[in-house]
Amino acid sequence: MSSIAVVILDDDAFLLKVLQRTIQRSFEDVEIMTTSDIDEFWQLLKTKDDIDLVLSDYLMPQMNGLDVLEQCISQNPYPVRALLTGDMSLSTMMRQPNVVHAYLAKPFNQADITSLFNNVAALKSLPFAFNVRRQLGAMISFPVYPIILKELRDLVQSNEFDLHDITHVVSQEPIITAKLLQLANSAYLGFVRPTSSIDEAVSRLGTTILMAITTSLLVGKNFESSIPTAVHEKQLDIAANYASCVKRFAKQVGFDLHDQELLFSVALLSFVGKIILLSQGESEACIEYEKL
Repeated sequence: MSSIAVVILDDDAFLLKVLQRTIQRSFEDVEIMTTSDIDEFWQLLKTKDDIDLVLSDYLMPQMNGLDVLEQCISQNPYPVRALLTGDMSLSTMMRQPNVVHAYLAKPFNQADITSLFNNVAALKSLPFAFNVRRQLGAMISFPVYPIILKELRDLVQSNEFDLHDITHVVSQEPIITAKLLQLANSAYLGFVRPTSSIDEAVSRLGTTILMAITTSLLVGKNFESSIPTAVHEKQLDIAANYASCVKRFAKQVGFDLHDQELLFSVALLSFVGKIILLSQGESEACIEYEKL
């Protein structure tokens, strides 16, 4: 495991020593900084940008542990945020979902510590740039992975499905059905004869493009409340036209059908990134395709 730097905040000096010994028992190369003072804690968080984990006790006289972790989002959103608590009630865990990344329940044991630090190490090993990690840590909530998308993915990966299985799943979402029919009638994709059949639309587009459309629409729905509906629909139409042009170009330069579909999927999925940027306050002018 690569080296991990952790800051622990707790008003109980004895518990701080116990935590430090328990961590070092399994992870000798972990850099551990402990403090009982909230001002010293903020100073550490401000001056050290290589902290991987913040662990705060829940009940403290100076400040509630949940409030501490919530302020960490603006002070230094990079580290994983964990709460040490004896209260694992639903009311505690229902606080903003990305304020607390992990809970360490009292009384904890060696296995609990090992699990927490292994998870932090696994996250640290992912190929994300520092600024990307900070942006992820600053997000209050993450997009929900839709059940329909999981059902569809499981079907496609099983290789044991027929056309009706696919159409039964996608037909649960009218917006997906409408977009599939729109693209299945698109001259950009080379379709001349019109169709109003969702079965035929799925057959025409194939599972690769189908998954890209479904992923873009369902993940994009997570951000509908933070941007105007008209802007959301406009960006979706732009992305669909852009993806269709990319596929058509790929065909003209000699790419096989599989690669054409992959390029279409990548182009269409750019819609999700644009929607996220818009939900974070970026202007439409800053994210036009010609400026990417």
